[in-house]
Amino acid sequence: MQCPQCKSTSSRKNGRIHGNQRYRCKDCGRQFIEPTSSQVVPSAEVDSITVSSNRYHTSGAADTVVIPPVEAKITAKELFQALMLPEFIESDAFKTILIKIQQLAQPKPGISILLLDAENLNKFDANLEIFLSKLCNYPLRVKIAFANWKNTVGDTELYERGYQLIHVPTGKNSADAQMIAIGAAICRHYSDAKEVFVCSSDWLLTHLCNELQSQGLTVYRVRKQNNTLAVENRCNGDIKHYSLSLNSEIPHLEGLVKQIEAVIKEENESINNRLTQLSTVAALFQERCQLTINENRPNSVPTEAIAPISTSIDSLEILINIFIKIIEIMVVDSGLNKVPVNDIKNKFLSEYKENADLIIKQLKPKSSLIKFLRANTDFFKVTLEAGEHYVALVKDFT
Repeated sequence: MQCPQCKSTSSRKNGRIHGNQRYRCKDCGRQFIEPTSSQVVPSAEVDSITVSSNRYHTSGAADTVVIPPVEAKITAKELFQALMLPEFIESDAFKTILIKIQQLAQPKPGISILLLDAENLNKFDANLEIFLSKLCNYPLRVKIAFANWKNTVGDTELYERGYQLIHVPTGKNSADAQMIAIGAAICRHYSDAKEVFVCSSDWLLTHLCNELQSQGLTVYRVRKQNNTLAVENRCNGDIKHYSLSLNSEIPHLEGLVKQIEAVIKEENESINNRLTQLSTVAALFQERCQLTINENRPNSVPTEAIAPISTSIDSLEILINIFIKIIEIMVVDSGLNKVPVNDIKNKFLSEYKENADLIIKQLKPKSSLIKFLRANTDFFKVTLEAGEHYVALVKDFT
C-alpha cells in the first residue's frame, strides 16, 4: 500500500470508515483509504471511451432528452459536447448533479477538543474557556475532564458546562495516563477533530502532544505558571498568557502600553473637563453676584458699562499679549505647535484667578475666548479637530 502523500510503502491499518479500510503512513503520519476499482482515474492519455448505456432520460422536462445508443467508440470531447446540450443543462437532473458536486466540494466542518487534567489545573472557570475558544479556528464542541472525582472538587460545575467527566483511580500520573490513552485515539472517536487543547503542566503530556501533531491536528498546550496560564500553539510557537487572578488575557508589552496611554488620556480629559466646568460655574457665580448688586442699586448702569473685574487687565491688547505668552509656554512644555482652548482657559484661571470668557466679555460684550482668538488672525490660528478647538501662534507658521 503506497502513501498518496510521501509515496512510502510503510503503513499500518488504522480502523475502518464507512466500511472502507483506513491506513496510516508510518513515515509522514498521513491517513488514507485503500483505493477501490471505482476510484481509479483514467490516464489523461486515453482519448476515447465506450458508451455502454442505451439512452439517458431527464425528469420534469417538457421534451424527453435522449442520448441515442452508441456502439462505436467516441472521444471524451464528443461525449462532453453531447452532455452540454441546452436541453440537458436546463433539466432538473443537471441541477441535481451540480448540487451534489457543490456538496462534495465544500470542506467538511471541523471541531476543537479540550482535554483537561482537572487534578493539575483545578481552577478552570468559564472566562478561561471563552479565552481558549477565541484562539482556535473551529468551534469548541468536545470537552473532557480527567480526575479522581472522589478527591477533586469542581465536578458539578464542569458537568453543568458540558464536560465529559472521566474518573480515574488514585495513583501517581493516573489522570495523565488516561488522557494519553483516550487522547491518542481522538481522531477515531471524532473524525472531524482539527484542533486539541491539552491542558496540563505535567511533562508526560508532551508525548500526547507529539502524537496528536503527527496525526495532523493543531495542538495547544496549556500550562500553569504560578498564577498565570501560558497557552502555546505548538504548530507556530505563538504563546498567549492568561491571568487567573484577574480572569483576563495578559496582552503583549505593546498592547499593555497602549492601554496605559488610553487610561492616562481619558483621565486627563476628565480632569480638564472638570476644570472647565468649575471655571464656567465660577464665572456664572461672579455674574450672578454682579447682577444681584445691580438689582440692589436704584440707578444701576448696564452690564456692559461695568468696570473689569481685574484692574490689571483693562484692554484687549494686554489680553493678546497674555494669551501669546500662555501659548508659548504651553507649546514649549508639550512639544507641540498647538494647544487645546480648554487648557488655555485652565492656565489663565490658574495664573490670574479669573475666568477668561468673563474677562473678554467685560472688555468686549457678547464675545468669548474662542471668538476673541478667531478675531485676532494676525496672532492666533484656531482649528477644530475631533470636536475640540486648538490654538497655534501665527508666527510659528511664518
